[in-house]
Amino acid sequence: GELVERAARSAAVVFTSGSTVRNYLAAAGMDALPPVVVSIGPVTTGVAESLGVRVRITAPVHNLDGVIAALWSVVPPNRAAPPGSGLDS
Repeated sequence: GELVERAARSAAVVFTSGSTVRNYLAAAGMDALPPVVVSIGPVTTGVAESLGVRVRITAPVHNLDGVIAALWSVVPPNRAAPPGSGLDS
C-alpha cells in the first residue's frame, strides 16, 4: 500500500525493538527497507541481522536521544524526509 511505498522511499528506518523489525518485515518485506537502517541497541540489531537486515548503525546510547543522534550521524536532519514522502512539508 501507500505507507509501504512511502517507507521504502524514506532515507532511513529506525527500529526500537526486535518486534518492530519482525512486524515491519511481515507487513512490508525486505524490498521496502530504506537504504539506511538504524537500531536502538544491540538486542534489536541482533534480531534484525538474524532476519537478514543490514543495520547501518546501532545507537551507542540505547534511548530516544541516542537513536536520534545515531540517525543524524548517518542521515542529516535535512535529508530525513525526501521530497514527495509526505513528511517534507
